[in-house]
Amino acid sequence: KEKLVKVMLAARPNDNILAKATNAPGEAQDLGIKVVDLGGLREQLGLPPNFKGVVVKGVDPRGPAAQAGLRDGDIVVKFNGKNVENVAAFVAEARRVKEGNMVRLFIRRADSGMFLAFKR
Repeated sequence: KEKLVKVMLAARPNDNILAKATNAPGEAQDLGIKVVDLGGLREQLGLPPNFKGVVVKGVDPRGPAAQAGLRDGDIVVKFNGKNVENVAAFVAEARRVKEGNMVRLFIRRADSGMFLAFKR
C-alpha cells in the first residue's frame, strides 16, 4: 500500500555559526545542557530581532536531555512553561527543578517548534 508523506528538511545551524557565539555559556550540569544567548546569532539563524531564547551549544550524550532528543543548535524558547529570554533565565529555571521532577522544554529546530520532556 502506497502512502504520500510530506517531509520538511532543514539544516541545523552549522558549527561555524555556533562557534561565533561570543558570550559566556551557561550550564545546567544536572541536565547535561550548555547554552549561549542568541545575541548576534539571531540574524545568522534567520530569526527576527525580537526573538527570545537560548541556543544549545552542548548536550551531554549520556544525560536525560540528549535521551529526550535535544541537540546542539536547538533554540530553547520555554522552560517548564516560562519564557527563556537569556542564559541567566535558563540557568535559574534549571536550578528550580528538583531531582525526579519533569523538565519540559519548548524548542525551535530549523523552522519547527516542538516540546521535549524528561526527568531530572
